[in-house]
Amino acid sequence: MTWRSRPRRFVQYNDLVFDGTESINSAPSESISTKYSSTEYLLKHGSYVATQSQQVLFKDDKITIDLAISTIDWDKDIVQAHVDFIKEQLVTRGKLWAIDTGGILIWADVILDSYTPTYEWSMRDDGYIVFSVEFTNPSCTWKKADGHTTWFMPYELCSYTAMLANCFKNADCDSCTNPAENLQGFSSCDALCCDLDDAVSLCEMRGDIEKDFFEKCNSKWRIVHNCQLGRDTFGEEKLWGQGFCDVCTNGVFVQRFYADTAIESKDVTVTLQGRFKDPEIFINDDSVILEGEYDGFIQISSDGTVTYFTDMEMVECQERNRVSNSKLELCTKKWWRVHRGDNELFVRGVQSKNVCVFVNYERLTY
Repeated sequence: MTWRSRPRRFVQYNDLVFDGTESINSAPSESISTKYSSTEYLLKHGSYVATQSQQVLFKDDKITIDLAISTIDWDKDIVQAHVDFIKEQLVTRGKLWAIDTGGILIWADVILDSYTPTYEWSMRDDGYIVFSVEFTNPSCTWKKADGHTTWFMPYELCSYTAMLANCFKNADCDSCTNPAENLQGFSSCDALCCDLDDAVSLCEMRGDIEKDFFEKCNSKWRIVHNCQLGRDTFGEEKLWGQGFCDVCTNGVFVQRFYADTAIESKDVTVTLQGRFKDPEIFINDDSVILEGEYDGFIQISSDGTVTYFTDMEMVECQERNRVSNSKLELCTKKWWRVHRGDNELFVRGVQSKNVCVFVNYERLTY
């Protein structure tokens, strides 16, 4: 697909798809503030900047979107249900999805700051209801969507308010377990809301589907974030990030990998597969040691969580053995960090001939 460069385009919040919408402003606004302190030099030009990091830190991200939603297909008898759906979606904290300038799907966990109340909404002559919303992105970062946990569901047979959206719970990363109650007035979509047979994963999008979603302002696809469907479809390992398998030499595993994160990522999970004794894992200049002997799968996350599986059946059944984080030692006093470009991966303490190492990290932008 040939991509035509365009500004960041917001496409969905929670399960409120911006279908049938047009921009009121020439473009939505987004303002990001950085945080650092500076002190002016007394006898020379410039100021002293107090920062310990090569990359600046963000403190604030405000997003304002003015939208006009088409009401042409609204049944006059259930207009209030449509309005209630919009309001319920807006006041529920969740994911804001956007297509970035380079044609990459991204999302951020945001919270509503303000919206124009119902009695101030205006109805235009061409059948659009107009309102304005402002969100805060507390983390000030955006995450690039994962190809194995991001799905697209067609909904051309339903109005966007009849998606039985609560069943999917975009804020969660699990399969739906609580089918939505029968909603009065919505009879066009009576199928079981948990039926994901028509879902298409981001990594499988091709041809007309890809063109329809990324190129058209009014595509007929809704985004669903569902990790369990990813596990069921692609296998557990695909959710572990970049994987590398090789023959080990002298108990050492060495690998380089490329990361496409624009901002240094500190939320990192490493999964080891093989037999190990006191494994030490280096990523670039930072290393972590896990004391003990292990034969199977070990997962170590930068929040200090360590889990151990003896075989793949335990992995698939989510039967995890927690390992005390007292067995962890941060050799450089810092957790791993993954930066844009080439990164070095180094594992010591390998006891098996063959070993696999998976590195999962947040692919960040702003």
